Amino acid sequence: MRLIFLTTTLVCLFATHLSAQQKNFTLSDLASSPAVITKLDWLMIKAEVRVMRDEQSVSDVGWPTYYYDKAENSLSASAFVNPKWWEHADTKTAKEELNSRGTLYYSTMFYSDSQLLPLIKNKATGCQVRFFTWGKSPNPIVLATYLADKGELILK
Repeated sequence: MRLIFLTTTLVCLFATHLSAQQKNFTLSDLASSPAVITKLDWLMIKAEVRVMRDEQSVSDVGWPTYYYDKAENSLSASAFVNPKWWEHADTKTAKEELNSRGTLYYSTMFYSDSQLLPLIKNKATGCQVRFFTWGKSPNPIVLATYLADKGELILK
């Protein structure tokens, strides 16, 4: 009998805990609840939004996704390249477009906050912008990498 009571009590406590977690939040609840993110995450979000706002539409080279590589201690970006455009673009046009985008995506991130400026002056950002596309395999194909500290685009 005690075991049944204990089991019933635990089930009731668990159900109460679940219903408390599934509360329907209102917009005012969400507006008054802080979100904890790092300053670097915030800078990356702002940079992505800034590029989307300024570019207004996706061209043959997509908007960047910024990310921090903890192992390399570097901030980088990746951008999707339309495979049909890549197939038909001549090397000079492709290189000019990717170099231009690499510069834009790098500068949008690093010039967005004064705390990042010393990294630029010391050429110590470690930033790379990787341009990729999709082929027949399920893995992305890296087409080029823009090395921001060198201002150099390397086609694969």
